[in-house]
Amino acid sequence: KKRKKRGSFTIAFKKKVLQALEESNNVSQTAKKFEIERQTIYGWKRQKYDIEKVTQDRTLSIRKRRSVLQTDEKKRKRAKYEELELKLIEWFTNIAKPAGMQISVEIWQRRAICLFKDVYPEKDQSEFKASHGWLDRFLRRHNLVNRAVTTIGQGIPSNASDLLECFYRYMDKLFENNKSKPEFVANMDETPVYFSMPAKRTFDFSGVKTVYCKTTGMYSLVMKN
Repeated sequence: KKRKKRGSFTIAFKKKVLQALEESNNVSQTAKKFEIERQTIYGWKRQKYDIEKVTQDRTLSIRKRRSVLQTDEKKRKRAKYEELELKLIEWFTNIAKPAGMQISVEIWQRRAICLFKDVYPEKDQSEFKASHGWLDRFLRRHNLVNRAVTTIGQGIPSNASDLLECFYRYMDKLFENNKSKPEFVANMDETPVYFSMPAKRTFDFSGVKTVYCKTTGMYSLVMKN
């Protein structure tokens, strides 16, 4: 289905699209629903905080509201590898962020280099270095900032009951092999030392209130002393 080509969109329409995107968490699906380009939605997503701000400020006229958003958008220079950046943002929005993945500078760079090979297979791979300068411009273009994590957590495994049952069987076998009895088992206060400490900072969109980071598998490994 052919996408609509419109010169401008109302702020109300932009907000409606962003709300639909938040519900579906799928840029391609939202773009198809409203018959607009994915790049347009990514641009509005970068402006989400400003769109909500000018919408709530009733003292601003419609012309002034559009002026604020247009001025903010003009400040961003067009990316040299635009398709790469779109793929990178799509990965962050649809995979990394929902999974609560902790994102560091190194992860951004490694992922960008990996995607560059897929997006531009005909180009010399040494052409793109994912330098700190490029990353800084990429983050500013997409309104991404380094944020302190506000919520850390890991859900209970779906097979938790099976794991518990397996533990009981293991203990029964241990008692049997060592000819021990349960009453000989004592409990002591212990202090866990984590091999993988949860990240305190990660990257997220500017203006987001809750910055979630799911602990890694290594976080559950403890060393008792």
